[in-house]
Amino acid sequence: MSDIEKKNETMENQKEKQEAQQESQTPPQLTPEEAMEKLTRGVMELKEPITVRDKEIKELTYDFGKLTGFDFVNAMDSDRDSKNIFKVSSRQAYALFAKACAKCSEDVDEVDVMHKLGVVDAMKAVQTATVFLVASSRKGEADTYGK
Repeated sequence: MSDIEKKNETMENQKEKQEAQQESQTPPQLTPEEAMEKLTRGVMELKEPITVRDKEIKELTYDFGKLTGFDFVNAMDSDRDSKNIFKVSSRQAYALFAKACAKCSEDVDEVDVMHKLGVVDAMKAVQTATVFLVASSRKGEADTYGK
C-alpha cells in the first residue's frame, strides 16, 4: 500500500470516528408533544435555598398544566405597565412560575416564591416560564391553524 493510500485510509478512519462521536452527542429529537410535556412540569434545583415557615427548601416543583385560566390571567395582569400583548414581561413570567410552584406544594405558596428566591434562581424561573409560554403559544397556533 502506498503512502498516499495509507494517508487516505487514516483520514477516512478519523472522519468515521468523528461522525460516530457527533452522533453519540446529538440529543434525541423530541416530538412537539414530548417537548411540551417536558416544558410543562419539572423540578428546579435552587442555587440558594430559601426558608419557608422554618423549613429549608432546596428545590421547587412546578407544573404549568395545573394552572387555571384565572391563574394565567392573574399572572398576565400582574404587570400593569406591560402594554405589548405579544411580549411576556419578566414580572408576568415570574408570577406564572410562582403560581405553578404553589400548585405543587403545600409548603410553598406563590408569595414565598415571588419574594424569597435569589436573583439567579429568579432569572431561571423567568426563563422557564417564558420558554413554556412561547412553546405553548406556538403549539396552540399550530393546533388552531394546522401548521
